[in-house]
Amino acid sequence: MGQCQRARASSWWGVRPGAVALLLWVGGGLAGPLAAEQRVATVTLSSGGLAEIHRTAPLEGSGILHLDVPLEQVDDILKSLVVRDPEGRLVSLTLDGHAAVEETFRRLPFGPEDMGSVVRLAGALQGVPVRATSGGRSVEGLLLGVDVRPPRGEGQEETRTLAVLDDEGIVATLRLASGARLEILDASLRERLRQAARISGRGRTDEMRRIAIALEGQGEREVGLSYVVAAPVWKTAYRLLLDGEREARLQAWAVIENASGADWDAVTLTLSSGAPVTLSQRLLQRYWHTRPEVPVSAD
Repeated sequence: MGQCQRARASSWWGVRPGAVALLLWVGGGLAGPLAAEQRVATVTLSSGGLAEIHRTAPLEGSGILHLDVPLEQVDDILKSLVVRDPEGRLVSLTLDGHAAVEETFRRLPFGPEDMGSVVRLAGALQGVPVRATSGGRSVEGLLLGVDVRPPRGEGQEETRTLAVLDDEGIVATLRLASGARLEILDASLRERLRQAARISGRGRTDEMRRIAIALEGQGEREVGLSYVVAAPVWKTAYRLLLDGEREARLQAWAVIENASGADWDAVTLTLSSGAPVTLSQRLLQRYWHTRPEVPVSAD
C-alpha cells in the first residue's frame, strides 16, 4: 500500500468488530504491552478505504488453518492473500461457494422448503426405501407418495396417508398422525440430508465464510497470513489549545472503525494517508463461458 505522512500506534487495545475508536496523538504514539499470543498482529488502515491485515498462527507439522471472514471480504482475500510458512509449503485453499445452499440442493430430490414438513419431504422422496411409523404401526418399503385430503368438516384435520411398496410387491398404507416418524434407509441419501440440513441452517443465519488453508511442514513454527480488504475510511479531527499568548498546543485525533470481523486486541496499528488505486473483482461468483452450438446435420 502506498503510504505518506503516516502515524503509527503500537499495541492498540480492544477494538471489537463494529466498534468506533478514537486515537489521540500529542507528539509520540500510543504504547502498551504486547499480548503473548494474538490472532491479528498488525493492521494498516489507508485513507483510501483499505485495510492490510497481518495474522499469525502457531502450527506444528502439517495441518489446516481456518480463517473465518465476512462474506463480503472473500473476493478481496482470494485476490490478495499471502501465506508465509518458514518451514513448510501451501497445499491448498478451500471454502464454500457463494451460493452454498443452492449448490447443496442442486442434486437432491428435495428442496430446503421441503425439510420442515414430513409430508412434503416424503412426497419428494418417491422411490426411496423408507420406514415410517405412526400410531404404533410401521411400514417399510419403497416410498410411493403421500395422499393428502382436506378436512371433511369443521373442526377436523386433513388426512395424510403414506403409501409404500414392500419387498413382496404389496402396497401398504399408513395414516400419518402427529408425531409420525420417517426413517430413510438409504445411508448415502441419509448422509446427504444431514449435510443439507447443516448447510441450510448455516446459510440462513451465517454471513461468514471459513477458509481452510492446508499446509505441509515440519516442527513448531509461526505462520503468517496477510491480505487486503475494504475498510471504513479513517478520519481526523484537530484541536488547538492556547496556553497564554505565545504558546499553543495542537492535538490530532484519529477516528477509526473496526469492520474486519475480528477483534483488534494489542495489534500494531498504522494509519496511512495514502490512497492507492485498487480494483474489485468477484472471484467467488461463478461464471460460465457461452459456447456456440453446432447444429446437427440431417444429411
